[in-house]
Amino acid sequence: GFGSSELTLCNPSVMVCRKSTFTCSRTLMIKADKAAIDLDEDLIKDLSNGETLRVTISVDD
Repeated sequence: GFGSSELTLCNPSVMVCRKSTFTCSRTLMIKADKAAIDLDEDLIKDLSNGETLRVTISVDD
């Protein structure tokens, strides 16, 4: 996905990665290559069972 100068990311508790170019206060990135439906079923099962997911976000200038 990509960033945008329109991204404010000012929601204190929710981050959304979007396949579209829609932005709001929850949008972390736009033009992502996957939607929730595309995520691995084992990942969803693990998260549903309380497993921890560590996410690293990197920003390139």
